[in-house]
Amino acid sequence: MNRSECDIAVKDSCSERVPGRPRWQMWRSKGLTLRASHPCPICQETEAEPRKLLTVVTHARPPEQIVRCTGCGLVRRDPPMSLERAAAVYNTTYYEQYEQSIGMTGDSKGELREHLRHRLQSVERRVGVGRMLEGGCGKGIFLEYARSRGWRTAGIEISESAGREARRKGLDVHIGPVETAPSSHGEADFVHMNHVLEHMIDPVSVLRRVRDCLASSGVAVIEVPNEFDNLFFQCGRILPRRVLVQPFPSTHQHFFSPATLRRALEQAGLRVDSYRTVRWRVGDGVGWLGRAIRQAVYMVEIPFGRAGNIEAFSGRR
Repeated sequence: MNRSECDIAVKDSCSERVPGRPRWQMWRSKGLTLRASHPCPICQETEAEPRKLLTVVTHARPPEQIVRCTGCGLVRRDPPMSLERAAAVYNTTYYEQYEQSIGMTGDSKGELREHLRHRLQSVERRVGVGRMLEGGCGKGIFLEYARSRGWRTAGIEISESAGREARRKGLDVHIGPVETAPSSHGEADFVHMNHVLEHMIDPVSVLRRVRDCLASSGVAVIEVPNEFDNLFFQCGRILPRRVLVQPFPSTHQHFFSPATLRRALEQAGLRVDSYRTVRWRVGDGVGWLGRAIRQAVYMVEIPFGRAGNIEAFSGRR
């Protein structure tokens, strides 16, 4: 689907009005429900509401679509992407696109992002320096930094090319899906997943593995994008449609909000110590007007708890 096709599709998806409902809420439920191919991983509900606009925005192709659980509100892809397809998607080209756009793998031109340095230092103030496991470690930038500070590190990475690059740095990295990695019960003082959980087919099951890996006093830090609950997206109805459509197809299985991430953590048996919405980087926008609009919206996101990412610190219950 090219850019003009996306604009047309977004326009069409916004044209179906619900009487009495503001235009900016047009992507919300129109009273239609369907039986999803897979139950919700949080509450096991199978009834869901289709989200036509979000299907367009993420470039989802039939039979896939984006739906919202009627039980807990989790927004997800249905049917989910298979492990085999996911392994094929996360190739060298994927990482190149990712790093050129927002670089959430933790690095910018090979340098660890400053907020991740601060995150590790925050964890060290809680638990000291010990054993660390990172799920979705990419090329190992964060692991390498942790190792330089005395941590005994291990990582998991589904991309063979990224995993091999991490291994070339001397890092202990399992190449394959998180779901297939060997488990280390109660051994990790720190488990880190940065923009990884949203890619999992069953995020609650993965979080249970995180809980099992943690030592009794260990800390898990999970960050996911707050894609459709952030203030910028919520204000998207008054913005040019091309600003809303993602630059390339989303590979995310789930689209968390602060409420659904917290519920997933608790469902997995984790204690939520703190969580917040944050935005680490201001996007470039579309021209000077796009940048100005983004910056204006971003200034009020955090006070309202509606910024673009969700960061949660958790421990074993």
